Amino acid sequence: MDIEGILAMVTGMVFILCWPVTIIYLRNMAMRERSEAREMYSHIVQDRLAVIQTAIEAGFEDREIVRLDRRLQSLIGQQEMLKLAGANVKQVPVVPEERGMDELEDEVENIIARRRRKQERELKRQIEQAEL
Repeated sequence: MDIEGILAMVTGMVFILCWPVTIIYLRNMAMRERSEAREMYSHIVQDRLAVIQTAIEAGFEDREIVRLDRRLQSLIGQQEMLKLAGANVKQVPVVPEERGMDELEDEVENIIARRRRKQERELKRQIEQAEL
């Protein structure tokens, strides 16, 4: 055997012996990263719940709490956080542009309030006519 053959055999043996160690090392590193990401995600979710709990204790209405939750989701980046946590989610529903949604909700509430006031005026008018 010549020197090139021996060198090729040694290189092949080193490759065969080191390959499983490299795979195990990479797998452990990926598991460690995923564990750290899940821990970070857990802390963020706990903070988000603490903010919502504080809002409830402060007497926020349900509508305001929903808006706050939507804003927190957009700040946190829900889809990216789920990827970090290792959730196998192909697509997470994206929160629509919150300002546009808030304006829409405000407009709906204004319409409902106007209808309610109109119904109250109509009812008062009917009561006054009935008393006459």
